[in-house]
Amino acid sequence: MKKDVDYEQLYYDAIYENRKLKNKITELENEIQDLNICRTKRNIDLQKYIIMQLKKRK
Repeated sequence: MKKDVDYEQLYYDAIYENRKLKNKITELENEIQDLNICRTKRNIDLQKYIIMQLKKRK
């Protein structure tokens, strides 16, 4: 006996799954961007601190 395959349902399931994965990728990219911004800000703050310390020692 052959099973009837609902190709249309498989198609829509695949589209739904792709949409979910694209949304997750976007969320992760945004999170990475936020982390990079925070890291950059910390680096800038650290650079400012080091420059201030060097000026104090001169």
